[in-house]
Amino acid sequence: MRGTARVFSRKWTNRTEQIRRMKTIAMGSQGNAESRERFSEPTCTVVGAAEGYELRLYDPFVCVCTDYEARGEGIEVLAEHMDGKNDQSVRYPSSQPLLMAHHVDRKVMKLFVASTKAVDVSTLPSSSRPDVRLDLEGGYLVAATLFHGHATKERVEEEHRALVRRLEADGLSTAHDDNHERYHVAQYGPLFSLKPRKNELWVRVQL
Repeated sequence: MRGTARVFSRKWTNRTEQIRRMKTIAMGSQGNAESRERFSEPTCTVVGAAEGYELRLYDPFVCVCTDYEARGEGIEVLAEHMDGKNDQSVRYPSSQPLLMAHHVDRKVMKLFVASTKAVDVSTLPSSSRPDVRLDLEGGYLVAATLFHGHATKERVEEEHRALVRRLEADGLSTAHDDNHERYHVAQYGPLFSLKPRKNELWVRVQL
């Protein structure tokens, strides 16, 4: 009985540490000062702004990605890679935003790894999991609009329709890639919290 208790205790300790690390990886602007200093994110140039949105040109960057259904499971998969469960045992600093790309037929979760200016992409560690991959992002123009609260499907679709209408009214056209990506939801702040989150909706705009 005592042996079973020790095994359970070790499993519980390991799981608690995993959750703590996942929270650390997912910390954002509402975290403590130490977390904010370690925080890394893609860089961009703001090239314009209008009522309800901002135009940003993102520099190319590498992100770790996985297709997902449940948000929590997607975060856990990516957090394991960021925490050193990759073929080089490299641990990455906390990064944000948490990106959720909504395609016509699937959803892809992404976390920023590094700028292509800062690393040789070919040297980055890969995952042994078939459902985790490294992808290139950035190098495109997005219109970003801010909204707070919970990013429910209904709320996100409402924000998407409103943003597209604003862009069309300003004479701008949305861009579509070969993967039929519709938009990104970018989330900042503690991702394991019941408090309202800072969310952004990103839509690609034709240059």
